Order: sequence, then C-alpha cells, then structure tokens
Amino acid sequence: MKKNLIIFIITLISLGCSSRNAFDNFSITEKQEFSENNIQSSKIKNGNIVHGTDSSIYLNKVSPELYKDAEYFYIYLFTKDENLPLTFELNGLCSLVVKELNSTNEFTYLSLSHADWQRYYLVKFKEQEDILKLVVKSGEFSSDTIVFEKDE
Repeated sequence: MKKNLIIFIITLISLGCSSRNAFDNFSITEKQEFSENNIQSSKIKNGNIVHGTDSSIYLNKVSPELYKDAEYFYIYLFTKDENLPLTFELNGLCSLVVKELNSTNEFTYLSLSHADWQRYYLVKFKEQEDILKLVVKSGEFSSDTIVFEKDE
C-alpha cells in the first residue's frame, strides 16, 4: 500500500510540471517562442577550419501572413574575415535579394540577438518545394546544409 501511495505521489508531482516548458519562465511573446524553437545554426567551415557561425530563421513559418510570395530568411552570422564575399543558396539556387540590416532591426525581437560584431540579413529566395536546404558561403568556407520543412 505504501509503495502504491509513493508511486501515485511521484506521478502526481510529475504530471503537475508537464504542462510547463522552458519558455514559461521568461516573458516572451508567442511569436518569439515559436521563432526560438525554429532557429537553426551551423558552423561556417572548410574541412576542420572554422571560419564562423550562422543562425537562420525561416520567416514564412514565423509570420506566414507577411511572407508568402517567396522564401524569406532572417540570417545572422559571424565570420573571421568580413571581407570575403557572402552568398546564400536555397536548394542550390542563389538568393534573389540580400538586404544587410543593422544589429538592432525589425527581426531582433525574434532571436534577441543584436551584437554589433555579428552581421544581419534579410534574404529572399524564389518560392521552393516543401524541403528547404539553406547553405551560407563565405569565400571557400560554407555552412552545413540547414534543412527547413514547410508546413503545408
């Protein structure tokens, strides 16, 4: 009987916490929570030599009412050499538009990242199929392929 009571109490305590997640402890909007759950990051490298890092948010998923005519990404990154040319590819196709942004911009609230030593971009690609494979290139360095899936 005592064993059943202990198991019941432990189960009850565990169930009491299951409806909460890590975001419950912070004051963030639903859109920010959704965005934080959808940020994907990669190292920009050539073999074992790391040149920088990049993080990407697929804006069509975060704000489908605004971003629906093409594929839009908010990308922020750091590279050791800022003079190397940057290119962005989605499913092997180059970007249509790349707009460099200030460290504090209209998307800062999505990632809460606004360090002056990073670079920030709004990148637009031609509309693609359901699987989106994003690669960031800086000179001879490139990121791992970051895969996003559309919810259609």
